Amino acid sequence: MSTKICLAQLQAVQDSAANLEKVAATVRCAVSGGAQLIVFPEFMMSYPEHKGGAFEQQTLYGPFAEGLCSLAREHGVWLVCGMTERSGEPFGLPYNTTLIVNSAGGLAAAHRKTHLYDAFGYQESNNFRAGNMPFPPLETPWGRMGFACCYELRFPEVFTRQSCDFFVVSAAWVRGEHKPLHWKTLLAARAIESGVPVYGCTHVSPKVFTGGSAAFAPTGECLGMLGGTEGVLELQLDLSQNDATTRRNRRPELYASPS
Repeated sequence: MSTKICLAQLQAVQDSAANLEKVAATVRCAVSGGAQLIVFPEFMMSYPEHKGGAFEQQTLYGPFAEGLCSLAREHGVWLVCGMTERSGEPFGLPYNTTLIVNSAGGLAAAHRKTHLYDAFGYQESNNFRAGNMPFPPLETPWGRMGFACCYELRFPEVFTRQSCDFFVVSAAWVRGEHKPLHWKTLLAARAIESGVPVYGCTHVSPKVFTGGSAAFAPTGECLGMLGGTEGVLELQLDLSQNDATTRRNRRPELYASPS
C-alpha cells in the first residue's frame, strides 16, 4: 500500500514549547496535503542555542510527548520525532530518544539511541547515555517500519537485523568534511543492501547540522532531497520495488567475528 510521507527538516531551539508549536504547524500543513506519516529530526524537542548549553529534558509522559500524541490523535497521522529523555536517575545523563506515535495517539515506540556519536572529534557520550535495546520493527498500515537514529546509520548490522518493508532514519547530521557525501552514500547503501526504501530526515542549522534530508529506493535511486535550509520533502512511500534477494541470500553464520 502506498502513502504520502513527509520529511520535516527543521531547526529546533532550546525551548521545547516553541519547538512543539513548530511541529504542530508543520503537521497541520502536511496533513492538509494528504500526509499520513511525518518524520521530524533528532533533537527536535530541544537543542541548545549556544555551544555547551543544556538540553531540556522531559520524561516519556511529559508535555512534549503528550503534545505529539495529541497532534497524532487529532489529525489521524503517524509521527516520528526526537527528544531528550530524562533518565530518572539523580544526576544521571539523559537518553537521546526518538518517539514513534501512531495515528490513534498512542506511543508505538520510544527508541533510545544505541550508538552514540563518539567520532570525528565529538563525544556524544559526554551528554547522553546509550540505550541497549535494538529497535523492533513496527507494524504500520503500510508495512513493517524499521528505524535508526543518526550515527546508527553507519552500522549496517543495525539494519540487517531488522526485517522490515521500509526504513526511517531520524538524524542531526553534523557538518564536517565529506559529511554530506557520507549521509547520502550511507542512506543509499542501506536501501540497496536491505532491498527496501530508506527515508532520512535530518536537522538543519547553518553552523551545526547539514540538512539534506533525502530518500532512496532499493535500486539506489534518489527519490528526493532537500538543501541546507528548513523545508518539508513530500514523497510517496512505495514498496513496489522492494527486493528481498540480498536478505534471503545472507549467511550470518559466516559473519561472526573470530574468537
